[in-house]
Amino acid sequence: MQAIYDACFTAHHLDAIWFPTTPVAAIPIDLEQGSSTVAIEGHGELPSFTTIIRNCDPGSIIGLPGISVPAGLTHAGLPVGLGLDGPIGSDTRLLAIGMAIEPLLGPVPGPKY
Repeated sequence: MQAIYDACFTAHHLDAIWFPTTPVAAIPIDLEQGSSTVAIEGHGELPSFTTIIRNCDPGSIIGLPGISVPAGLTHAGLPVGLGLDGPIGSDTRLLAIGMAIEPLLGPVPGPKY
């Protein structure tokens, strides 16, 4: 898997790839029973944990440096993020990219509860 990502970064001269940090906005947590599923339009109820981590999980598993920067709020006032993964060993470069992108996205107010 590392070789596939490395080939993509190299072939396309990429310093990073970007994606939504999570495929869904934050979900309410039932403090007594937990939150075992999340609904995604067209897919029904899916397991919460594996659904929420699926965008950032591949890079994390294979050791790519990754960062998430605040990207705004949903209409309901919940935070969303922009995930960035970089080639292995590009930690410093990826942090610089994240720091350059964050001001372009503008300030994000705290979430509404």
